[in-house]
Amino acid sequence: KESSFVYNGKVHQPEIEITSGLVDGDDVTVETSVASAINVGNNYSVSASLTGEDSNNYKLPENNSLTYEITPLEITTSVENHTNVMYTRRKNNITFVSTLTGNGELNPEVKYEIRNSNEEIVATVQDKVVTVKNEEKFVVGTYNVYALVESGNYLVTDYTSGILNIVNDSDYYKVVITFSTGKTSSE
Repeated sequence: KESSFVYNGKVHQPEIEITSGLVDGDDVTVETSVASAINVGNNYSVSASLTGEDSNNYKLPENNSLTYEITPLEITTSVENHTNVMYTRRKNNITFVSTLTGNGELNPEVKYEIRNSNEEIVATVQDKVVTVKNEEKFVVGTYNVYALVESGNYLVTDYTSGILNIVNDSDYYKVVITFSTGKTSSE
């Protein structure tokens, strides 16, 4: 039967059955000994034994085990764009929205990597909200934002980065000075 599975968050174990050599009416069942596997791996093993009233009349082949694997689920990620985010002395909270495709009902943990125009990492955030404020790492400019899934149970086959565009808040930096003149009178 099947010896390779794709990760789906559920238990995987190959089915083993008697395919030939059993006399009709004999009470023989195949049992397997294995710790059922969920996560990606390539060295899972299952072995068979016979049970039932007539099982002593049969002998399994010497190689009565099977090695099987669980391979990563292939997914793609994309991140929503954020343009015209103001660069101010005040905090600007931005909520990143990512879309994962191919993951079905599974919800892997996503981390966000923010890269500058030279593709250098300037920030990595574990949650979806990042605070952009007047700091050395965030200056006026355009950044690429990637949604990363680091679990070995997933293989990201395509990344579509989002754009984070930070602009000057020119109104914030305007300073208005009002001069008033007073009259003094000597009476």
